[in-house]
Amino acid sequence: MSDKLTEQEAIDRLKSLGIDPGQWGEMGGHGPQTPQFALRLATNLKKVNELLEGAVAQKQAEVRSLEEKLLRLRFGGGS
Repeated sequence: MSDKLTEQEAIDRLKSLGIDPGQWGEMGGHGPQTPQFALRLATNLKKVNELLEGAVAQKQAEVRSLEEKLLRLRFGGGS
């Protein structure tokens, strides 16, 4: 005997247990939905990520500039 039920067998079994198979649609049984707070949190995290990446890029440029100045001071070279 197979463990899998056909759709009709499942409907019949639900009816025998006193459950109306059409009730799910009436209850608003749509697919899963993402909570709004999670969407806002994801948006805010993306913004923070962009800000941090910008700050890191700025600091890296500053470090390169300072390293260049240090090399010029050590070994002589233009201004």
